[in-house]
Amino acid sequence: MMLPHVRRRTLLTSDHANRQNDHARTGAPAGQPPEEIDPTVAKSKVRKKAVYTPPQKSKAPEVSPRWLAPTMVVLWLIGLAWIATFYVTASTGTNVPYLSDLGNWNLGIGFVAIILGVILATRWR
Repeated sequence: MMLPHVRRRTLLTSDHANRQNDHARTGAPAGQPPEEIDPTVAKSKVRKKAVYTPPQKSKAPEVSPRWLAPTMVVLWLIGLAWIATFYVTASTGTNVPYLSDLGNWNLGIGFVAIILGVILATRWR
């Protein structure tokens, strides 16, 4: 025999079951939590679909200055010729006035010219 003022206790072990029990006490429909049945809360507006914006037209391809490619090739050739001349004159013992005075700095001069040509090559379109 159950007393009228004692609530019947059930074995509910999950949160889902506890929520269902709360809904039953508050009178909310089974699919909604009690907070969502409040009539004072405004409903959010449905967003309209964004207006289509076509992709922007691509720019015309950039063109390299006319001097860039010839300067790049000339720097490569000057660097290569400088290093080759240094090796030939150093191996044969030939004394070239300016070139022989620089010694191994000739390698640096030749490689700097080649590297400058490579830097110009990165700017070529």
